[in-house]
Amino acid sequence: MKAPQSPISSAERLIGDAIEAVESGKPARARQLLTIVLNSNPTHEQAVFLMVEAIIDQQQQISVVRRAARVDPTNQRIAQLLESLETDLWSNQTAAQLNAGSRRAIGDGHRDVARRIVTFLLRRDSNDERAWLTLADLSDDLQAKRECLQTVLEINPKNSVAKYGLRRVAYVKECGKSQEADLAQKWALTTE
Repeated sequence: MKAPQSPISSAERLIGDAIEAVESGKPARARQLLTIVLNSNPTHEQAVFLMVEAIIDQQQQISVVRRAARVDPTNQRIAQLLESLETDLWSNQTAAQLNAGSRRAIGDGHRDVARRIVTFLLRRDSNDERAWLTLADLSDDLQAKRECLQTVLEINPKNSVAKYGLRRVAYVKECGKSQEADLAQKWALTTE
């Protein structure tokens, strides 16, 4: 009777078969094999990198890498791959698309993704009012919120959302330190 294989040797066998599938032009088979590995270990680095090779769609590639990055945020190779894939995708998008994407990410509970989008956008155009407003929303620190809102007013002194936000920051500060964190979480600016 043959002894059962350990999960590690099983994963390595699947990886080997996936490499063969990629090399022989069978990406669908590679994806099937790699899905098995990634379902049991979403941060298996070799499986993540191979899956990106086996997937054509950029959004799907990013989804696989984001999952691995969420499970192991300390993995620098995964973080670098994610940054590279996101940069490639976002480079082809307009500011309006990026701003909409960041707001969608916030709505979906992916504040980390929203922050990366806004940071990318502000590196590209530091005068993007909507991006600064979103960054204010993302900040848990009232001083950082205030600085973002002031930046918006430097860009556009008539921006009513930023003016309203600064009034809210001042109100929260007046309520005292004990309520500051709670109140800061409860309000969000709308950029529409």
